[in-house]
Amino acid sequence: MPIILKNLAQVYLPPEHRAEVLGMYFHEGRDGSSIKNYKYDSKTGYAYLPLNQRKLLYVSRLLGEEVLDDRSAGTEVSYPFVENPKFKFRDHQSIPAFELLDFTKTNKYSVLQAPCSCGKTVVMTWVAGNLGKKVLILVDMGSLQSQWAEAFELVWNKPTQIITKNDTSFADVCIATFQLLHFNPELVKALR
Repeated sequence: MPIILKNLAQVYLPPEHRAEVLGMYFHEGRDGSSIKNYKYDSKTGYAYLPLNQRKLLYVSRLLGEEVLDDRSAGTEVSYPFVENPKFKFRDHQSIPAFELLDFTKTNKYSVLQAPCSCGKTVVMTWVAGNLGKKVLILVDMGSLQSQWAEAFELVWNKPTQIITKNDTSFADVCIATFQLLHFNPELVKALR
């Protein structure tokens, strides 16, 4: 059975490989705590794994299964992103921005890790606009919502929508907290 990529990788695990594969997504902390980074349905035998390219390639080879990418290409924007002519990267931002854009286009995901005050928000805003699709930004604090809104204004001169629990229509760029979406599952369905 093929490995299907959506928001997670759906993988059928035969009993003889279950422990090895799930063990790759289980981490023990130094303090004795543990993190299980997967979901497993014992009734169906399916595991739902994070989209870690290196690990999924290993799982694919181990099981002798192909990987089918069934992720969405994204929804088209109402009007295109047009870069603000006044916007300029700081010297240290342009190389990571172009590398992140190339990686994202190739792999359909990316992670940017950098110290505080390096301009991660601006770099990711620039990448998001260059992908030319609708954007949903999830943050864990309300104060970060305005930071992202300012970045889209700076880079793209594009308005953003900070999502509230009563919203029913959505702009090209939406910003929400994890907590809001967690406690409002109907809002998640509407956003999709």
